[in-house]
Amino acid sequence: MTPVTVGGRSAGDQSQPPSPEVDAPSEGPAGPATDASSPVAEVEIKLLCDARTLKAASNAPVLLQHAEGPVEKTRLEATYFDTPDNMLLLRKWALRVRRGKAGAYEMTLKTPGSDDASGAFSRNEWNAPVASPDLDREQLAAWLAKAGGRDVDPDALRPLFSTLVTRQTRQLHTPAGVVEIAADRGEIVSGGRSEPICEIEMELVSGAPVVIFGLADALTRDHALRPAIRSKAARGYDLALGRAPGAVKAEPVAIDAGASLDVALGAALHAMYAHAMNNLEAASAGASPEGVHQLRVALRRIRSLLGVIHKVTAPSSLMDLRAEAKWLMTQLGHARNLDVFATGVLQEAREACGADVDFTALAGRIDVMRRQAQEQAGTAIASRRCALFLIALGGWIVRRGWRDGASDEIIADFDAPARNMARRMFGKRYRSVRKKGRGFAHLDATALHQTRLSLKKLRYIAEVFQPFLANTHGNKRFAKRLERLQDAFGRYNDLHGAVGLLHEMRREGASLGDDTTLAVGAVLGWQAVAQQAAMADLRRQWKKFRAVETPAG
Repeated sequence: MTPVTVGGRSAGDQSQPPSPEVDAPSEGPAGPATDASSPVAEVEIKLLCDARTLKAASNAPVLLQHAEGPVEKTRLEATYFDTPDNMLLLRKWALRVRRGKAGAYEMTLKTPGSDDASGAFSRNEWNAPVASPDLDREQLAAWLAKAGGRDVDPDALRPLFSTLVTRQTRQLHTPAGVVEIAADRGEIVSGGRSEPICEIEMELVSGAPVVIFGLADALTRDHALRPAIRSKAARGYDLALGRAPGAVKAEPVAIDAGASLDVALGAALHAMYAHAMNNLEAASAGASPEGVHQLRVALRRIRSLLGVIHKVTAPSSLMDLRAEAKWLMTQLGHARNLDVFATGVLQEAREACGADVDFTALAGRIDVMRRQAQEQAGTAIASRRCALFLIALGGWIVRRGWRDGASDEIIADFDAPARNMARRMFGKRYRSVRKKGRGFAHLDATALHQTRLSLKKLRYIAEVFQPFLANTHGNKRFAKRLERLQDAFGRYNDLHGAVGLLHEMRREGASLGDDTTLAVGAVLGWQAVAQQAAMADLRRQWKKFRAVETPAG
């Protein structure tokens, strides 16, 4: 069957990424499990919005044209459980008892999917009816044993927070598959605190998983919707624990050494996508500089791996995604640079100068600039362009877009064991770093910057392809040298980047005031000395890196 495009854009609209295609069905139904002891795969996408948008989007023509059957309205009341030390949270599991249709209770345990450990697109879900709002601890014990949670004591589980939701659901029958769409409005409650819920969830009933991304794209082009993967449970934990959404670091990706290149790319991109999506709220809120940093790291890793794929095959969709990732990174860049300056360079200079220089006015001015830059970053993250990019990227990953238009020879490479191709890709990146760093001691700032970027790409590729490289000992030694060199580059880059910012402030002249002008000069003087030491360390680390054996042999 010919792919069906859901939604689109006019030729003159260059501010939005291209809409993903919805492929024909390739998988059987993902309906409810018939055995309460077995999990069912749940594939879904979540779109956040306000109440007005929820009503309009859930009745959008692009959905109604596929709707079959009546709209069902249900009041859902769910209580989530965990141990006093939050053992389920640490595993990224969620356990609830929910009262739904006709007052019936159902117990549900959700865990990351076996084929998507990141939880970005799918999760395992155990379901069983229960007689009351309390847990069926005997049934739960069986689930925990099968899910690898024998160390979780069912009797230690206690209520932590609740969700109260009015849900309107309908089924959509598209040429590419059947989707259940739910419009949820309500609140999360814990103690005396609450937080609103207003979102659309699309869950795959049958067909190709990418169908939900096509529908999400079509809706988002007409309505102010924001894709998310953080569940109600994750938000409930934040509320119960009294914390803001926190930054999340990338987790190691487990890839079998005998996996195909196709499987390896899929696993790595799933994890990178989850890393980006899990940092959207932290980066947008601006409560901590780490949120912006982790989002930029995720985007850089994604662009790096897409760049590697581009060396093998170059579908137009890949180029569009790389361009959009770069745009978003650029929007976040000024906030990140100011965060680094305020929390690093400026603090070190203050400590070095002591009471001889008053940095109060300069620090205040930097804080104003940081707030403005954070607002710019938040605006970009909340934009329709960002939403469409993230939806397009998710759809590209689930449909394995790197195979689009590839020749039979390239498809064969994707389906073959990853070892040989991974080593060739790694080797090319390594040679690129060596080439850019030729004559290292005499490189100017621009050449050093290019070498640094190439080194980052090498490290990301080394992390992804680690199972396919040489012996473990060689991997560890190489990774250690690579990390130390990258740290040295980071230190030098932070100090070098501060110069442009400070010189720009000096050019403002009289508007700065005497105290600020003196503080700027003091930081520049300290920076010049610190940068000499950083450059000396960078050269030492480069020599050690060049001397270590690569694990690609």
